[in-house]
Amino acid sequence: MSEPAFAAMARGIEREAMSAGLTVLLANSGEDPELEARALEVLAERRVDGLIVAPVARSHRDAITAVIDQGTPVVLIDRLGGAKADQVGVENTAPMQELVLHLVQRHGHRRIALAAGDTAVPTIAERRRGYLEALEEAGIDVDATLIVTGSGRADDTRARMTDVLRERAPSAVVAAGTETAVGVLAAAKSLGLAPPEDFAFATFDGFPHTDLFRPGITEVVQPAHEVGATAMELLLSRIDGSLTTRPRTIRLEPEITYRESCGCPA
Repeated sequence: MSEPAFAAMARGIEREAMSAGLTVLLANSGEDPELEARALEVLAERRVDGLIVAPVARSHRDAITAVIDQGTPVVLIDRLGGAKADQVGVENTAPMQELVLHLVQRHGHRRIALAAGDTAVPTIAERRRGYLEALEEAGIDVDATLIVTGSGRADDTRARMTDVLRERAPSAVVAAGTETAVGVLAAAKSLGLAPPEDFAFATFDGFPHTDLFRPGITEVVQPAHEVGATAMELLLSRIDGSLTTRPRTIRLEPEITYRESCGCPA
């Protein structure tokens, strides 16, 4: 739950649950599939009314399926795909594609690095696909050395991005999430670099009050609170039996805000 977006989703879930007279129990898997499977098992044994799950990167999908087969309503949140359950998230591919194309078409960048993180996470994989589709549309050959993967943690991204910034000299960097964005900025600071003077920078997901940063950071902001609220509304409709159709997938649209970090005027 270190990502600000997940905290906002949790608040959205809690708001709708409280309105319905329900209490929210929170379990943090720490990106550990074994902890996730155990939490699902324990919560199901305690006969919770329903579960909202943000699956870990290498989730044991059979654990989620087992809960569903037991009759417990389940809604997947943020990280979609896999289990046959209701799902709520945001569009990832098209916004990332639009962000990268902005750097190419508006600012003339051709060497754009991607701080992706763990591409086993479905949302990260979708954002990586958006990056690749943008390069293809712009007629730019993919340089694999400019795509930084790994655990997605800030410290890991910092180490990897330090090498990329020092040795590959991209003119722009796009981060796929908050943790990787922290890693990029930490790497830049260690090298005495800063956006937008040394490279353009933008991120999918950002930080609280990003508009107060100097320079202001260009970011794709997902409606995280609404994602959580929508997931809870969907779960409630399964719990009370008002929704009996096949599982639904709902994707909300994020919003891109262009600021000085990518070269846009203040």
